[in-house]
Amino acid sequence: MARYQASEREARYRKAREYGLSPVITEGDSWFSYELYLNLIDRIDDTHRFALKRLESSGDTVANMVGASKGAAPIRALKKVVQAERPVFLFFSGGGNDIVGSELRGALLAYDPNLEPGGLPRNSAVEPDAGNDPHVLRDT
Repeated sequence: MARYQASEREARYRKAREYGLSPVITEGDSWFSYELYLNLIDRIDDTHRFALKRLESSGDTVANMVGASKGAAPIRALKKVVQAERPVFLFFSGGGNDIVGSELRGALLAYDPNLEPGGLPRNSAVEPDAGNDPHVLRDT
């Protein structure tokens, strides 16, 4: 679950602007919108020093952010927001989700909830650590 839903993020932004905080726009992927733990933008938000207009979305791709994918808003949409809000800076993060795709098909195992760590195929590059935790691996 996201820390704040889109409507709440917008309300927080407007309130912070009314309070006089400088605007900052964030657009990006899971580096800015990782839903399980605090992320970079959450930590900036917690300083209460800026009004954050948060446009990021976990799993987003650069192709989508700049409008290169089908159905995506073009980069002109981001430009319009920047022109309207006049932020002191723009945080933009992307790329990781663009390279993780079909090229990895066959390189990763499908999830199997019945497999224990010891039942996974061995990789010649890593072996279980000699310690007590079977999840810890070390280079060989």
